[in-house]
Amino acid sequence: MSIKHLSVSELRLNIRDILEGVKFRNERYAIITYGRPMAVVVNIEEWERMNGEPVINSPSFDDSPAEAVDSGAQ
Repeated sequence: MSIKHLSVSELRLNIRDILEGVKFRNERYAIITYGRPMAVVVNIEEWERMNGEPVINSPSFDDSPAEAVDSGAQ
């Protein structure tokens, strides 16, 4: 699969569609600014495969934002 090029402004306008394409269709994007690549957006599984380690070792997605704010204030 080839990598698609996007400007930062195209990324801003279409972020949801781009992230859905990355997640569900394994699309890859190079973000271009001033004619040069600045970042690459790839599926998390592809990133972990390239780096050989998980991005998140022990996910804590069960925490609600309210709990996180309350526990940080103490």
